[in-house]
Amino acid sequence: MPASVSSHASRVTQPARKRSRSRSQPARKPYNRLGEADLGPCAFEKHMPYEEWMLLEEELASGPAGRDGVVHLLASILGSRAAATSRWDTFTLSDPDVQFFTKQGVGGGHFCGYQNMQMLFSYKQASQCHGADTLNYQHDASLRSLDLLARVNKQRRAITPPHAAVATAVPVCFSEVPSIIVLQHWIHRAWQEGMALQNKVQTGSIFGTRKWIGSPELEVICAYTGIPIQFVICKPDHRLGHTAFDVLLDEVESYFHEQNPRESSSAARSHAGKPPLYLQMPGHSVTVIGIEHLYTRHNHLVRNLLVLDPGTRPPPMLHRLQAEAQAYTGYRQTWSKEWPIMHSPHPVDSLRPDQVERLLCDFRRGHNSYDHYEVFEIGMLAF
Repeated sequence: MPASVSSHASRVTQPARKRSRSRSQPARKPYNRLGEADLGPCAFEKHMPYEEWMLLEEELASGPAGRDGVVHLLASILGSRAAATSRWDTFTLSDPDVQFFTKQGVGGGHFCGYQNMQMLFSYKQASQCHGADTLNYQHDASLRSLDLLARVNKQRRAITPPHAAVATAVPVCFSEVPSIIVLQHWIHRAWQEGMALQNKVQTGSIFGTRKWIGSPELEVICAYTGIPIQFVICKPDHRLGHTAFDVLLDEVESYFHEQNPRESSSAARSHAGKPPLYLQMPGHSVTVIGIEHLYTRHNHLVRNLLVLDPGTRPPPMLHRLQAEAQAYTGYRQTWSKEWPIMHSPHPVDSLRPDQVERLLCDFRRGHNSYDHYEVFEIGMLAF
């Protein structure tokens, strides 16, 4: 059964097994250093490669590049599919203002935890709800001071090859969504202020590295920035014969179907208007943006999560549909009043059924994907 996580969340993966020690051995620290099973193949690196660090500096200078309108487009695709199949298929999505951050920008496969945080914070900024003002960097003097720049310059000097010149000026873009370097800086500052010290002992220095992060670091950042968040752990319910994924589906369904205080009771159920969910599993994390109910020919209910996975690259078809959808929206806004009789079909309506299913496969996660996990952890932002 799901249980609330304590104020100091532990990692979903199991900690390293303790070795027995004799009386002559010194006492161990209360928290053991985590290894590659929890922190990834770069668990013990002190500095990431120069090329990858420069990509992060480019993001720091220009701001994170997320994709807008993905949730809107998914709503159109799912609605068109449900209308075409003439079944009682339903879906519920999060607030449509969530941006999609993937490894196509920076990080390869090492920064999924940071990119999921960026997706959560993109909702916070768009909704202007509790805690969004903190992300405007007005309340964090360490960003406006030389603290961040000094740390960035120190990291650059440590990894710059001998033949390359070290630049002294580091431009910082105070964008609405924090960059990966800023998120690492916040974690470091939170540890300096005494927050979650056991997490610092287990992880070691995190700034300028490619160590995996997860729900403990998300909890630290939310505590540091003053954003309320609640964590729920989903484990198998052997009494009812439910797997951990079954319990997770129940939690997600209950969350999205609960009435949002900022949403009227007559609002469409295709968009719940709620924040997305942070979903942590052993070795990976994704952002949950909704849940889907499908009925087979024999009226058997199949539930799927709808997720934004930073570890995947958006399919080329998604890029084309987004461009065509934006052009379609502009066309309708410009000419619908002049010639109301004219009607141009939405780009989604021109997709073949096999194209729709192939596109949705990148966002669906069902029993075949997640049933082998024994534990999940959900992070729910307050709304």
